[in-house]
Amino acid sequence: MKLLIKNGKIYQERDTFTDAIYIENGVITSTGREALNHEHALRLEEILDVQGKTVVPGFNDAHLHFYQAGLALETVQLHGSSSIEELVLRGRSYLLGRPDFQGTLRGRGFHQDLFKEKRLPTKKDLDRISTDFPIVFTRTCSHLAVINSKALSFLEEKNLLHPVEGGSIILGPDGQPNGIFQENAIALLEHLYEEPTVEAVLRTLKNTAHIAHSYGLTSLQVNDIWGDSKESEIIEKAYMEFSKERALRIYHQIYIKSPEDFMKRIQDGFKKTDSPFNRYGALKLFADGSLGARTAFLRKPYEDDPSTQGMMTLPKDILLEFLQLCEKNKIQAVIHVIGDGALEMVLSCFEKTAAPGNPLRHGLIHVQITDEALLKKIQSLHLCVYAQPIFLHSDHRTVALRVGKDLADTSYAFGTMEKLNIKVAYSSDAPIERFHVMENLYCAVTRKDLQGNPPEGFNKREAVDRCQALDNITVSSAYMSFEEGKKGRLKEGYVADLVVLEDPYFDVPDEKIKDVRVFMTMVDGTVVYSKESH
Repeated sequence: MKLLIKNGKIYQERDTFTDAIYIENGVITSTGREALNHEHALRLEEILDVQGKTVVPGFNDAHLHFYQAGLALETVQLHGSSSIEELVLRGRSYLLGRPDFQGTLRGRGFHQDLFKEKRLPTKKDLDRISTDFPIVFTRTCSHLAVINSKALSFLEEKNLLHPVEGGSIILGPDGQPNGIFQENAIALLEHLYEEPTVEAVLRTLKNTAHIAHSYGLTSLQVNDIWGDSKESEIIEKAYMEFSKERALRIYHQIYIKSPEDFMKRIQDGFKKTDSPFNRYGALKLFADGSLGARTAFLRKPYEDDPSTQGMMTLPKDILLEFLQLCEKNKIQAVIHVIGDGALEMVLSCFEKTAAPGNPLRHGLIHVQITDEALLKKIQSLHLCVYAQPIFLHSDHRTVALRVGKDLADTSYAFGTMEKLNIKVAYSSDAPIERFHVMENLYCAVTRKDLQGNPPEGFNKREAVDRCQALDNITVSSAYMSFEEGKKGRLKEGYVADLVVLEDPYFDVPDEKIKDVRVFMTMVDGTVVYSKESH
């Protein structure tokens, strides 16, 4: 297969563009004038004139839950709800269109800080939707869920309610569970769901891939395989089938509950395939919870709730055991860490276990609440950071309320990370936020939410420029999966994963970055999305 792309503004690296690239069998073999030399030998259908449009490398979301994001699109959409009343109405509206609904009603994406009631919903609120079947609504961060009385009764009848280390089942004024589950306790709710089939999971992956392509995504680093369970086995099989589509390059970050289960996975074979469209990379761990749910672990009590510092979801001795196994078996580790207290603990563990220079490219996911000393420790350990600028869209309103102004001023410090030469990749953490790449880059550059607030930008000194933002979701993301030499750039020898943009990303005003649209997406030199065909 041969293809010449010409008359483009083709981004190769900062301040370097070319006007043409030539592709053979999914790989860029030449650029610029050398690429144009092939034109005379090509058929008309092997030449793509992009008529001055901007062409960039395919986007690589460095951390998300892709299958879960697809499921979320099939459930009650709770993002943007302004009150508990609206939450209830969305649930009722969903059921009105499905009069024969059976099973467990699921929804996700609510954010109680945006509610006029300024409180979390409880089982009584969800009972207003229905008491005929179980309901589970998940907060936008996925670290807190609320269920109705029917769901609670089911768990009680099956003797499934019990204390969970690193999790909480919240009690109401009457001393009984009020329907709110936090952190590791959320795993108890899995008993409410039907086991999926490989066919159903594969269908969701295919459907969601079409959406991902429309945003220019060509590679994903996914955390959808969770431990040694029947569901994980089914999801893993579905990803193997999905890889045959050659639609998205997948790199798995696998969550495993205990060092014993990790050792078993290693003995059975941590990596199940060597397909470039279904690679196995990292062990994924959780050190704490989320800022919005007040479960991120802080060094000091929460400013707006002095009764709590959040919670560690993984004891230090267990984390050390995991990391020692990673070093021994040459497996990368990536750790969810949001609070400064959790970050301090995780860094102390890496200090004891990680080899000099961090050759396994261990990383920290989120790194939201920080100070300069913690960032310099990340730098000294050569740890990677998986950051989500899109989180500023929601968090800028509440971070100072949660942790105080002084700590808020040193948090979400993307600019400082660049100054310290910390390797940073961008991701959406979907379904926590949409995997809309341009919205993510807009937040990195402007430090504003999608409505343009705050007008001056949140800690604007921590903004990055648009070249850096783009590199962080292309070549830097490729670095996290040990692929920076073959994807993430539009140069000779790199795979032909690329995006043709409808709008000139490098030339539009900062405020318009979020509105830049994708005209065409290619994976391995093959068109997987075209605006003209949609």
